[in-house]
Amino acid sequence: MAVELSLARLLSALYFQPLVYLLLSVAVLGLGLGAALVAAIPALRRVDRAVGWAAFAGVAATLLAPAALALAHGVPGRGGSLATVPTILTLALALLPYVGIGASLASVFAARPAASPGLYAADLIAAGAAAALSVPLLAGPGAVAGLLFAGLALALAAPLLAPTASTIRGRSLAWAAPVVAAMAVAVHAAAGVPSLDYARLATPKPIVGTLTGGASIETSRWGALARADLVVDRGLGTQTLYLDGAAGSLVPDPNRRDRWGLDIGALPYAVADRFGASAERAFLIGPGGGLDVALARAAGVDDIVAAELSRAGIALVRATAEGAVWYDADDVRLLVDEGRSALRREAEPFDVIALSHVVTQAAEVRQFALTENGLYTVEAFGEYLSALTSSGALSVKLYDELTLTRALATALTALVAEEIAADPAAATRHVFAALDRRSDPPAPLLLVRNTPFDLDGAVAAARTAEALGFGLLAVPGLLEPPALASIAAGRAGVDALDADPTTDISPTRDDRPFFFRFDPGLPRQVRPLAVGGAAILALAVALWLLSVVRAAPSVRTERAARPLVFAGLGAGFLLIESWLLQVTGLVLGSPSLTLALVVGALLVSSGLGSALAGRRPPSPGGGWPRVARAALFVTIVAGILVLAWPLVADQLRTAPRLVRAGVVAALLLPLGLAAGMPFPTALAALGSARRGVERSVATAWAVNGIFSVLGGLGATILALRVGFPAVAAAGIACYVAVAAAAAWTGAASRTRSRGGPD
Repeated sequence: MAVELSLARLLSALYFQPLVYLLLSVAVLGLGLGAALVAAIPALRRVDRAVGWAAFAGVAATLLAPAALALAHGVPGRGGSLATVPTILTLALALLPYVGIGASLASVFAARPAASPGLYAADLIAAGAAAALSVPLLAGPGAVAGLLFAGLALALAAPLLAPTASTIRGRSLAWAAPVVAAMAVAVHAAAGVPSLDYARLATPKPIVGTLTGGASIETSRWGALARADLVVDRGLGTQTLYLDGAAGSLVPDPNRRDRWGLDIGALPYAVADRFGASAERAFLIGPGGGLDVALARAAGVDDIVAAELSRAGIALVRATAEGAVWYDADDVRLLVDEGRSALRREAEPFDVIALSHVVTQAAEVRQFALTENGLYTVEAFGEYLSALTSSGALSVKLYDELTLTRALATALTALVAEEIAADPAAATRHVFAALDRRSDPPAPLLLVRNTPFDLDGAVAAARTAEALGFGLLAVPGLLEPPALASIAAGRAGVDALDADPTTDISPTRDDRPFFFRFDPGLPRQVRPLAVGGAAILALAVALWLLSVVRAAPSVRTERAARPLVFAGLGAGFLLIESWLLQVTGLVLGSPSLTLALVVGALLVSSGLGSALAGRRPPSPGGGWPRVARAALFVTIVAGILVLAWPLVADQLRTAPRLVRAGVVAALLLPLGLAAGMPFPTALAALGSARRGVERSVATAWAVNGIFSVLGGLGATILALRVGFPAVAAAGIACYVAVAAAAAWTGAASRTRSRGGPD
């Protein structure tokens, strides 16, 4: 777990998010591949070989950070292009520690199947603890140090397993891995080697172009959300905050208002002044370097609430003289929190709620949707409109025509859903769009008001925008693109905006919050994974059918059903976990807290469930009926949670963070306890067989590991195509299938036992 979390943070700093998702998904597949390797080759699954596999995993994880950095920094003379070969080599290197972990676990469990509940409990509890400690680890030492420490922890497993080695030499060599890992940790602690050098990065991230243009990094800080870098361009006299080298945000100089004062983010305040209702309170989501704060203060707003997720970025900005002017002012209240989550706990309405280029592009473990997607849904826009004064305005600064059109469709839908407008035609009277052609690239801005624009108001807003030098894109009753004009005339609905079959710009919702994905099918970044996943699934099915056909008639039914148990457990757990990460993230706010709490609580409670399963005496019937009952228990608990969650989430919306976290953890406890029981119970049931136990257990680990990855991929595809409720339903269906397969296996086992020996 520590390897996965640290690797995700490092790769997010080196590459763009879709590639990180691909690399991580394939890398974690190494767990199943390692188990499959020892299942296929008997000589590799002896328990004494677990020492070597653990040492291999530790050294591979320790060397992963310097190797990934060296590859990402590129080859001199190759420019800023991202070569295919370095990416493939990074993927191969990322696979290695997981292969070692999978092979070591499979070897140990194959040798001690009866002890599976206790071993599995230790494995899960330690993984849960690593997830819970990820926030302070990644926010402090950082991703490189995290990988080095994870490698050291893996390497220490080798001497702990040394008593199982068959030779004195093997026991002595077990200490070589932790020595190598400890030396790497010491070098990094003393000299900061290896380290990330954005100036040599081969990936064409925005920060790379800035640095090669003469700017320099003033200071940096790793964070649990993203790495933050403060870049100074002394030639231009500017400071810019970057998150993972991708999302840049200007730190405005209070003495150079001419450089930022005419940003299109100033438009909502100017329009409010033109209407004679100056904005007094503003809520800013994702202000980053402080430009939104500066614009609000320059407009005379004397009560500003700013919600920003990146604690590391805010710390860097506030340490500058310019940043301190904006964020440490008496009229600014800074909240390190997710925007929607923070807004729900504000009692008084706001005159302006502003989102300006809110995107981090930071990768998140086990999720394809970025956190900021949740800020641009119908439900989110509804919350913003509900938190505005009657004459207030929502201001959304966007990137291009696609993002503007989707935001417009989302806004029109939200206006009707909140009963602010009677229908889409009436909703068009509430929206206004302008374009800043001076920015590079030109930046559109959408204004959404609770009060409709009358003709005089529309004219006033248009003249205000033009006086500030902005172009007009949509003015109610005066300037309307053809699709919007059809909606305003009542001839079409909101779907008229989504007429291009090559793109999907339909409104996004919380159950499908992919605002920045415009492919009508699967995003192109996911398609290689989908093809690869389908190929792996086809190969697994072919091998399964072959093993069934070649089995003796007396064991054919068991040979058919047992793999389904471990496949369903692997896929089902990841599907339900993916759904939980999405829905709890909307309640908890912080993605770092969500990951640490959900994954940590699930794994620790699952470990406790595994330990409880091990306290029961062995089942005389081989244990398969017990596996079926445990899987049905998971189905019931998960089903209750899915049905009850909307009510729970609604009640937690305005609760303090500690209360929200406590309730979420309490709700996850019974689910984790239930989910921790079937797998070790099934492994112990395999141990009751009269022959072939070691190979069966190693194969079970391989199937479970491979289908865990396929479950995560399936969760992404289902969420993209159907929505997260379908992900939860698929996870529950997997546990139903596990229960049926386990009952089938138990019945066949009892029938065979009555018929005599194998």
